[in-house]
Amino acid sequence: MKGKNIKRHYIYFFVLCLLGTTMVRSQNKDAINVKDFGALGNGVHDDSKAILLALNTAISKNKTCFIPKTNNFYKINQTLKILLPIQGNLRIVSNGAIIKPDSNYYKSSFLKQISTGFANNVIFDIRQTSYPKQLSDISFVVQNHQTSLSIVGLKIYGPDKFFSMFPTSGIDKIWVGIQCGTDEVTIKNCEFNNIYGYGIQNLFSKSINISNVIFNSVGGRGKTTSLFSVDNDSFGDAIYNTFLQKNAIIQIDNCTLIGYQSKYRSRIGITFEYNQDLVNAIITNCHFEHYAKGIHHELCHQIKLNINNCTFSDFNYALAAVQSTQESSIDIHQSKFYLTNSDGADPGGPSMILNRDGGKLEFNNCLIDMNNPRNSCSPIVGVNSFTNCTFNGHNKNPCFTGGSTAFDSCIFKNMGGNASTFYSNGKPIDVHIDNSTFIDCAPFKGDKTVEVKLLFLKPKSNNSLNFSDN
Repeated sequence: MKGKNIKRHYIYFFVLCLLGTTMVRSQNKDAINVKDFGALGNGVHDDSKAILLALNTAISKNKTCFIPKTNNFYKINQTLKILLPIQGNLRIVSNGAIIKPDSNYYKSSFLKQISTGFANNVIFDIRQTSYPKQLSDISFVVQNHQTSLSIVGLKIYGPDKFFSMFPTSGIDKIWVGIQCGTDEVTIKNCEFNNIYGYGIQNLFSKSINISNVIFNSVGGRGKTTSLFSVDNDSFGDAIYNTFLQKNAIIQIDNCTLIGYQSKYRSRIGITFEYNQDLVNAIITNCHFEHYAKGIHHELCHQIKLNINNCTFSDFNYALAAVQSTQESSIDIHQSKFYLTNSDGADPGGPSMILNRDGGKLEFNNCLIDMNNPRNSCSPIVGVNSFTNCTFNGHNKNPCFTGGSTAFDSCIFKNMGGNASTFYSNGKPIDVHIDNSTFIDCAPFKGDKTVEVKLLFLKPKSNNSLNFSDN
């Protein structure tokens, strides 16, 4: 089933590109063509200056910049850095051209050590002119300059180099596909391949639309010194969103996100972090794989996150909500979670959710396939309710740990066993199971501080429904 989802995304992306090639050519006859400025796209010639000149010309003339596909790729030896004026717009269109850096070049991020202790090699750096020098400059006030960036049909590759997991901060360098610092960001029908670091970083934006984008082997994970210890949570996201403007709206749909693969999973598929005002985010029809955390929000004043028809596999935590206000919420609909094994880089797991003061969470019409090790624990702290969800325990007696939760109109398959099904870590909790169906389940058990309340159950086939205390 998981393979079908990935294949579906790739086929959809391929058809869009195929249909779009003729349209791109016909619609961009009057566009600024990078080849007219000396870009060759032969994989040998340094096309950096030609592409930069074409991009700036397109901005000054308010035209689209066209980067035509070649039989090879456009090699660059420096960051493609663009500073947009007030009300400036940059539109880049391609029919599948590849931009690829020389692995030997180095160019720092325009924000020093953005969210990591690592120097960033940035491929595209596109932003408006007014920014703080450090993200820690809390006195800086984000201003809307009515700038916009649109990239359609482009492929961005990292260098031909293998990177090991958990490098040391301050020594190694990472890569960033696109660092966006405009008020509006639109990225469609693009690919990001083999990027050890970040695919897209969005900073100080108001509106973000990412659609039909493939992230293949994008991410990584590095050590960085924190206040009390060294953690393994420094970098490695497909999409990173930070310091967004008030009432920012983010829409991400029809994307495939596959993490950079090594012994450990990459850090995060989509991150929302350090957002000081309300953020509204909708994530639809996306596939997440090989990320320690699929979607993560942390230190957000208030975030309203809707997740619809998404698939999560090969993760430590599918969703993580940390230190955000209680007004924050995550609503998950018609999504699938495939739990297997933790990679050992995070405590506990694997689980659908890691929630530490992250607000309200509700699951609706979801599949939770719990094929993780026998008797392993899956935290559901902070989950208010599971409604019309299906749980498959594969006769491995997975254990729910944490807070009080309601299960309404759910289906439990091959659940229960000798060990506890509900575990409270010593804190009294209530578990409500209402109008639910049990199929081939062994007895459910809870520890002494768990009170399980059952209403209108529908047992089926070899299910004793003996809820007891250990």
